[in-house]
Amino acid sequence: MTARTGSPVWTSLLFVPADREDRVAKAGRSGADAVILDLEDAVSIEAKKQARASLQRSAATLRQAGCSLIVRINTPWRLAIDDIAAASPAGLETFSSAKTTN
Repeated sequence: MTARTGSPVWTSLLFVPADREDRVAKAGRSGADAVILDLEDAVSIEAKKQARASLQRSAATLRQAGCSLIVRINTPWRLAIDDIAAASPAGLETFSSAKTTN
């Protein structure tokens, strides 16, 4: 077994709404190098709490499939803080965010 050094190389990324665990399982079988669990615009305000609560289960599913994990967080800082707190224990490779004008 060869140890991996440096940053991973991702050639394919797949976005999945973080509140849709059924889609997370399918994403893990897609062959994508990394899956981006989207907490931002793919998840309604009403479903954000549920999406954050499912991150650790989703991360475990994706790790078993050999996918790297990225979490796309919200940019309003009050939502971002909750997203980061929920995502940090999930063992992700990185965060992603989109700049908004609001």
